[in-house]
Amino acid sequence: MEYVLSIITINYNNNAGLIKTMQSVINQTCKQVEYVVIDGGSDDGSKETILQNTDHVSYWVSVKDKGIYNAMNKGILAAKGKYLLFLNSGDILNEKNVLQNCLPSLMHQTDFVYGNTFFDKNRKQVFVNYPDKLSFSFFLTDSLCHQSTFIKKSLFDNSLYNEDFKIISDWEFFVLKICKENKTYLHIPVTVSVFDVAGASAQQLAFNNTERNMVIEKHFPAFAADYAYIKALKLRRVKQLVFISQKPMAWKFLKAVINFIILLIPSAKEKMWRS
Repeated sequence: MEYVLSIITINYNNNAGLIKTMQSVINQTCKQVEYVVIDGGSDDGSKETILQNTDHVSYWVSVKDKGIYNAMNKGILAAKGKYLLFLNSGDILNEKNVLQNCLPSLMHQTDFVYGNTFFDKNRKQVFVNYPDKLSFSFFLTDSLCHQSTFIKKSLFDNSLYNEDFKIISDWEFFVLKICKENKTYLHIPVTVSVFDVAGASAQQLAFNNTERNMVIEKHFPAFAADYAYIKALKLRRVKQLVFISQKPMAWKFLKAVINFIILLIPSAKEKMWRS
């Protein structure tokens, strides 16, 4: 049977997160969805959780894997849907009608269909509204959230995620497909997911920077210098903001100016991106 959408959840020793994610998928009003769960041989009760929900899972496996992208590739190869959505353990769909609301946009031939995201860290949520138009400059400092991006499965034919990287292979995939191969995309005004970022660490950030540099050097060497300059400029702006935040009067004045600008632009709150 071919589905319009396959949701792929990967998990390793995060039973609490897996329960939350599976319930989010099971509770959807849209039932015409294939659900694929790839567990890395967990020993914390995750396998038992999957067994308790096999009526809602189309395919699952619980065996040791070689890392995040090896597990995601296993999910890709097992999935039968026209589109894939990666919702890893701990992540949830924003509300029970999300998939039903997104389904009409998946009836066409667009390669990427992406919505908006809440980033959840320690129960504090930050809303991110992605731009309608994507560009190379956007991907230099940002990325789409794969938990809110429906990807046409055929894009992975002979082009699975790069398993040599630990953290940025999905970013590399977006950059190559959208910026280099000119694949089509569509931004929809739907907040698709709540992305659990509680596990992010300084070590992951270091891998992020190192691996992104490797991708730019390999695929876009002519832009390597520009990439380094943009990153340095962004870091300088962050340092300036931190400095101002330590000066009570200056910080108060800056916030007043920003609030005044937001009042003049009613849609600004909805379109502010993370820095």
